[in-house]
Amino acid sequence: MSKLPVLPLPQLETTHKELLTWIKPLLTEDEFIESKNEIDLFFQKNEIGEMLQEKLIAWQGNHKNNWLAPLWDDLYLTHRGKLQTNLNYHFIVDHESFSTCENKTQLTARFSQKLASFYHLILDGALYNDAIIPQIICDEQFSYLFKGTRLPHEQKDRYHVGKMDKRNNYVIIMHKQRFYPLYITNDTGNIINEENIMQAIDSIVTSNLQNNASPIGYMTTAKRTEAARIYHALNNDENNQTNFHIIEEALAFIHFDEESNDAITALKRMFLDGSDKYYDKALQFSITSDNKIGVSVEHTKLDATTILTLFEYITANFTKKTYSDSGIHNQQEIKALEWHVSDQLQITLDSLVSANQQDITSYSIFEKVVKTVGTDNIKEAKFSPDAFFHMALQIAAYETFGQIKSTYEAVAMRTYQQGRTECNRPSTTETLELAKYYTQENKTSSITLSLMQKAHDEHRRRLKNCVTGNGIERHLFGLEQMYELYGTDLGLTEKPHLFASTGYEALKHDVLSTTNISHPLVSHFIFGPVVEDGYGLYYSLLPNSIKINISTKNSHEQKAVLLINTFEKVVNDLLHIANE
Repeated sequence: MSKLPVLPLPQLETTHKELLTWIKPLLTEDEFIESKNEIDLFFQKNEIGEMLQEKLIAWQGNHKNNWLAPLWDDLYLTHRGKLQTNLNYHFIVDHESFSTCENKTQLTARFSQKLASFYHLILDGALYNDAIIPQIICDEQFSYLFKGTRLPHEQKDRYHVGKMDKRNNYVIIMHKQRFYPLYITNDTGNIINEENIMQAIDSIVTSNLQNNASPIGYMTTAKRTEAARIYHALNNDENNQTNFHIIEEALAFIHFDEESNDAITALKRMFLDGSDKYYDKALQFSITSDNKIGVSVEHTKLDATTILTLFEYITANFTKKTYSDSGIHNQQEIKALEWHVSDQLQITLDSLVSANQQDITSYSIFEKVVKTVGTDNIKEAKFSPDAFFHMALQIAAYETFGQIKSTYEAVAMRTYQQGRTECNRPSTTETLELAKYYTQENKTSSITLSLMQKAHDEHRRRLKNCVTGNGIERHLFGLEQMYELYGTDLGLTEKPHLFASTGYEALKHDVLSTTNISHPLVSHFIFGPVVEDGYGLYYSLLPNSIKINISTKNSHEQKAVLLINTFEKVVNDLLHIANE
């Protein structure tokens, strides 16, 4: 990691100029003038912006690897909403090697062995040496990949990583609301053989226990302040303390989805259904009925690229023997954790079960696969696939909503030390002009193509600024955090008007929150909308197709369907125009 560059701190002047450009297409003329006055004042010489920038420069000096990283952690850990719908993300991995297993027991056993094998590579410091990850990206996230747990607290959660050791490692199998520790390495650190693990899994699946079941996992579906109260109440009991320690030391959680008959249903169950889930765990896997593997990720420390590196290793080595404990041992004793739950806590947990059922019925998920457009023919038309996608999406949004909406595009920043993401905004003045012209009856292909090129170039310009560490949104976030931390010291009695301006609030209202995970292993991907009237939109740009999964509250489901259907029409039309 030390060979990677440090994330730069943008200049105030650059952020000032860009911010005005970014908010303009989202506002009326009067709103823009009002917001511009507030923004200009903030950035004037010897004004609040300079004061906060000086604090941020000092902060950077004390956090030399990455000035943003501790602020970003706090943003996640102070979030008080529900994890599974507000922060976590969920996806399904489909690979032919999984079908080589005879049944879900063997698939689970072999998958668990591969998790242990990858964990050993991390402990050995072999990820770079074995070329599993390139030297040009930060590897810090791998230290949080296994044994990571978000611990609920009332004001700010805490992130815990268990003891880094090859010996006596286990996953926890969640089955019928019971927690079963399943050992996958022995007391010498060797990976246990497949037959032993399979026997243990079979004993879990066939167990006829009449007790030990309790909806403890539903605690993790609650808003964080309520989750903290339940967690601490349970933790007052010594037996429960031991159970929570066992949970924290587990490599990951695994459960079986035996009810979903299709990928969208499986995706929705991972996203929303709290049964046999523990959303506070960094990694939680779902073995589907058709030999696919779903994963729910607690997002505080882990981005999708890290999880996909794990799956690249697993699928490349899935049929290879990786365990070193070759002897046949007595079946390991499998015992469900026993919880001590008071009558009052039981009532609270039962109420969370009911609340979770309401969540399940409150969200809708839709998918769209455009089979006529892909990266191959977009590149042949001399356009960037990502920019082309967002042009079409902005036009579709304009047709759906009557205006373009502030759109969040996640940009990976792992080429920097402790790098996470920056935000690009495809909702530009250029895409607005394109959308307005495209929806006219008497449009011409030549003018449309010219406007497409302008929108494309602006998207690429902004994206380049983001990936080189000169994006504006994380900088503005840093300035805002300096006010929160040091505003009193600076004599600021109220929050700077910039952060409450119409323009800034419009920019930060992510109606379309998008992420691009274009990876052949990912068949489906979902995360929740980040605002009440919003849409969580995953897209994958593949050589011969575009895949979209979109989530929203039920009250907006018709708009979601219209949006992705309109997108399919528009993206085909734009490609036709580009090829004329």
